[in-house]
Amino acid sequence: MNPLPNYRPARNLRRVPAKPFVGQPPSQPELQYKSWGLLKILRGFKVAGLEPFFNLILANTEVVQAYFEPRSLNVGSKNSAGQFTFVPVNQSLLAASQAKRFEILLPHEKGLAGVAAFLHAGGLYFITSSLSGEPCSPAQLSRFAREHSWAWLEDPLRALRSSNPALGATLTAGMEMGDFGECNQEQVARLITARRLANLGIEKLWLPSGK
Repeated sequence: MNPLPNYRPARNLRRVPAKPFVGQPPSQPELQYKSWGLLKILRGFKVAGLEPFFNLILANTEVVQAYFEPRSLNVGSKNSAGQFTFVPVNQSLLAASQAKRFEILLPHEKGLAGVAAFLHAGGLYFITSSLSGEPCSPAQLSRFAREHSWAWLEDPLRALRSSNPALGATLTAGMEMGDFGECNQEQVARLITARRLANLGIEKLWLPSGK
């Protein structure tokens, strides 16, 4: 991948202001800045050994863009529905924060649960973005999102398992992308539960039936 720039990102990257997406492809400096923003967020979970993994997933600039593309989504019931603008990265920050607070997690698991929850919806963001060239019906959306998440994370997770077998196997299993026998199954169950529950709100917003 192209090396990330040497400049430091702005301090306040916790939330991105929502604004209409104008469909203009970002410049290379804008892409690098967004990659830096996601890298800073991911580093903030303080899980040792994940830096090479982060660099690999951020090499996919289309998914990086999708995390920052504002969406207008319907909120509420049919009788009281309204449209609101959401920025995916903000929603995933909220999900990660929620995942880390689940009491089922042991203290040393909270960071990895945050990483898993933050990455959970990457495929969904991409397949519903202006960057996706694969329009699909609402019924197919959940399956397509899972397929794109798999395609995005599979090779970086494989590289992580090669360099750090225990951590790589645990994160892979926590993302429900395979069981490689190098991890504590009770820990994996806690990570899966935290990741899934923390992302229910995102799936309710993005998926027609919340599935």
